[in-house]
Amino acid sequence: MATAHPLASEVGRDILASGGNAFDAAVAVTAALAVVEPYGSGLGGGGFFLLREAGEPPHYRFLDARERAPLQASADLYRRDGQVRRSRRATALPVSRRPRTRAPAGERRSLPP
Repeated sequence: MATAHPLASEVGRDILASGGNAFDAAVAVTAALAVVEPYGSGLGGGGFFLLREAGEPPHYRFLDARERAPLQASADLYRRDGQVRRSRRATALPVSRRPRTRAPAGERRSLPP
């Protein structure tokens, strides 16, 4: 089991050793990476999965779990005067400037522009 962090690798090995399958281990590793490397991994991004289901012959299934661009996005969405501009909107995370629900007053924080 190889991952970006030794503790996440250990979690994946533990899942397999206790009878889990590769998909169980992948989910557990993803959760572990969200804890040990919160800025580089986690549940907010996307990914690709190639699943092999047992059988003769085996059945393969590909899952595309990547993010989708807004319908009105264009190739120049993050350009101004020909230059790429930095924006928190360029991330592939489900973040909103105006949340649909409001946190209690003592728990509100502003997002950076």
